[in-house]
Amino acid sequence: MKIKNYLVKLAANGRIMKAVDYIVKLAASRAAVLPSVAFTFLNLFVVNNAYAQSINSITNAADINSKILCPIASIMFNVLITLSVIMVLYAAYMYVTGGDNAEKIKTAHKTIAYAAVGVIVALIARVFPLIIARLFDVGVSSCPSS
Repeated sequence: MKIKNYLVKLAANGRIMKAVDYIVKLAASRAAVLPSVAFTFLNLFVVNNAYAQSINSITNAADINSKILCPIASIMFNVLITLSVIMVLYAAYMYVTGGDNAEKIKTAHKTIAYAAVGVIVALIARVFPLIIARLFDVGVSSCPSS
C-alpha cells in the first residue's frame, strides 16, 4: 500500500517518469532475488557431492588439498558470492526507496562496501588451497571440479 501511495503522489506531481523508473527498479530488484536464492539452494544442497569420504584415502599433502581444502573453499566461495549478490540487491532497494533520507543512502553505501569485501574474501577463499599447495610444494595447479 505504501508503494501505491508513493506512485500516486509522484503521478499527481507530474513526475511520471520517476514513477515509471521506480517501478522498473523495484521489479528488477525483486525479480533478481528469486534466481539468486534458487542458485544458492541448488549449489548448497543439490549439486555438491557429499564430502564424507574415508580418511584412510588421504595419504599425502595433495590429498589434503584436493579432498579437504578445495571442497571447503568451493562452498565458502559459493556462499559468499551469493550473500554478496543479495547484499547488493538489498542496497539497491535501499537506494530506490531512500529518496531524500540521507541515513538510508548512507546505509546503502555501507552495504555495498561490505558486499565488495565479501567478494574479495570469496576470491581469496577460492585461491587459498592453491596458495597452500604452492607453499608446501605439492604441485597442484587447480582444485578438482565437483
